[in-house]
Amino acid sequence: MSTVAVIVVTWNSAAVLPGFLAALPDGMAGLDWRLVVADNDSADDTVEVLSTLAPEATVVQTGRNAGYAAGINAALDAAGEHGVALICNPDVRMRQGCAKRLVDSLGGGVGIAVPLLYEEGSDTPHRSLRRESTVLRALGEAVIGNTRAAAFRP
Repeated sequence: MSTVAVIVVTWNSAAVLPGFLAALPDGMAGLDWRLVVADNDSADDTVEVLSTLAPEATVVQTGRNAGYAAGINAALDAAGEHGVALICNPDVRMRQGCAKRLVDSLGGGVGIAVPLLYEEGSDTPHRSLRRESTVLRALGEAVIGNTRAAAFRP
């Protein structure tokens, strides 16, 4: 199995990182993985927390608040060779083996897997994908804008 690059974008995330990092090994159980974090110029102790709690992580300091997508791209550029990228927010807490379930669902025409989300202490799932993409929806968003197109559901 190929390496999974766990990509995280941070900005003033020192308060939530310890929980994320503590849950990460169990969540990634059964996979070969590496953590790559792009920090968008945090003013708190985010980088220090990472260096203390995850010294093996690759930390990319963007030098500015470049935004979420630019942070993901910076981390992917620094990730080295990998077969799968798992994009995470620093405030998630993975359950045992959840990443392996996502990775195992890839292939055979499937290139993106999205998890179910659970509130802390709850077993009721929330869908993280609000709606499926369609050609008609993309056309509507291009013509009338994302806000208005979202109101029309087939």
